[in-house]
Amino acid sequence: MKKSEVMGAVAELIDFVKQQIRIDLSEALSQGRIELSKDELKKVCHYAESSVTTSFIKASSQIENAIEK
Repeated sequence: MKKSEVMGAVAELIDFVKQQIRIDLSEALSQGRIELSKDELKKVCHYAESSVTTSFIKASSQIENAIEK
């Protein structure tokens, strides 16, 4: 598998994780397991997704290095 294919697959995984965070937090809100306003939920989702993206960007070189070995 080429490096670009692996990185593409990892990027898709990261997108899935971000979508699942949004879904899980929305479900928790609707089920009363967390108490947030809709605006607060949007902010929490934004920060969580941003954190996942930033972490992926910072760690992507480690993935690329492992592929090249």
